[in-house]
Amino acid sequence: FIKLKDIKDYIYKDIEVYRSMFLLDDSIYDCKSVKEYKGIYGLDRLLFDFDYKKSGSKLIKEVLNFRSGLIDRNVDQKYIQIWFSGRGFHVVIPEYYGFKPSDNLPALVRETIKRDFKGYDIDLIYDNARIIRAEHTKNMKSDLYKIPIHYSYLETHNYEEVKALAILQNHPSYEIWKKDG
Repeated sequence: FIKLKDIKDYIYKDIEVYRSMFLLDDSIYDCKSVKEYKGIYGLDRLLFDFDYKKSGSKLIKEVLNFRSGLIDRNVDQKYIQIWFSGRGFHVVIPEYYGFKPSDNLPALVRETIKRDFKGYDIDLIYDNARIIRAEHTKNMKSDLYKIPIHYSYLETHNYEEVKALAILQNHPSYEIWKKDG
C-alpha cells in the first residue's frame, strides 16, 4: 500500500498500479489486502467504469452519451474527465453527492449509482474491496496505458485510434509527466 500522494512515483512504469475506489484510513497498513479492511471509507471522486464488450464504436457512443447525461444533470463539463483504461473507459467526476465518510459508504454509493444511472452500461464497481487502475499506468492485458482522452477526440476518432494513443511513446501527456515526475 502507498499513499495516494505518492502514486506519481509509479506512473509510466512497466507495472500495473491500482488504487482503491475509496479513501481508506491508516488502519489499511495493518491489512494484507483491501478485502481485509474494516475501517472508515471516504470518497474523493465518482468513477464510472465502461468495459469493452464487443464493439469499440458502441463503447465510445455509450461514453459520449453518458457524458451528455452528466451535463444534463448539471455536472460542469470542465469537471468531466474521460480516461481510456487500456481496454475500456473510466469517466470521473468530483463527488457531488456529499457522502460522509462511514463504514457502510461502499454500499450506499453502489445503491445511489444504481438508482441514479439506470439505462447506462456501467459496471457497478463500488464495493468495499474494489481497486481500479491508476491514471497513467499500464494495463498488462492490453499492454496499453490508462490515458486521458478529450471528448472531442472521441467524437471524431475510432476505438483503434484511441488504442494507438495509449502506447507510451505516442501519448502527448507522456512528455509532460516525464518532465514533472
